[in-house]
Amino acid sequence: MVRLDGAMRLEPQDDSLQLVVPIAGSINVAGSANPLGDHVLIGGDGEGIVLSGVTGQPALLIRLPRHLVQAAAYAAEGIPRRIGRIRLTLPLHDPANPLVQAIARMIGEGGSATEGLADDLVTALAAELLQHPQAPMIFSVASAVQRALDRVTLVNGDPVVLDDLLRAAGVTQVTLRRTIKETTGLSLSRLVHEARLEWGRLRLESHLESRSLSALADALGYRPSAFTRAYQRFFGETPTQTRTRAFVTAR
Repeated sequence: MVRLDGAMRLEPQDDSLQLVVPIAGSINVAGSANPLGDHVLIGGDGEGIVLSGVTGQPALLIRLPRHLVQAAAYAAEGIPRRIGRIRLTLPLHDPANPLVQAIARMIGEGGSATEGLADDLVTALAAELLQHPQAPMIFSVASAVQRALDRVTLVNGDPVVLDDLLRAAGVTQVTLRRTIKETTGLSLSRLVHEARLEWGRLRLESHLESRSLSALADALGYRPSAFTRAYQRFFGETPTQTRTRAFVTAR
């Protein structure tokens, strides 16, 4: 939390999104015709942000690493995305909105954030950006990572070979690992692991799948007991529960 003293310039942060929230009154933003009042400004366009207001006026300044917001967007939607150069405002009118609630909590904490509050803020911001009318311009699909994911899906339970993923992605191993981490928050091996579990779940939910749980586990490269443990940790239910629920729903 800061107090304005005339004009204040926030230097651009290529690896972060900068959020500006007026706590009292309105703040003028250079280059914008409208003062920043009951909105949060999100800056990430590679340009500095120049603020001005009444001397001593309080404002909340937040920096969120891009890769954390991108990982939260992937967790919400399952599509690896990059956040482009953006500058936009989001309203803070709705007290039931998770982003509004997280910002209010942060203001109540004097501008500091516990780890849990920071996580809530990142998750809420990712959700708001995904729902924004300009979402197609805010985000771009990380095509190399998506091609690797598509390759995992296409092998239909056969072992995943790293060279196959690299050929599908069209990038080097170093680039693929780095891009996966930046856009999903996961390692390459973890991404493949989760994608295979998702494939297993789709098979369990399909009325066309006749293989036993042991056969599906084998197709995914697991021992049956290891598959059940990994599946339950990830989805919160056992493979048997998934199959039973899908069967009951289909009746």
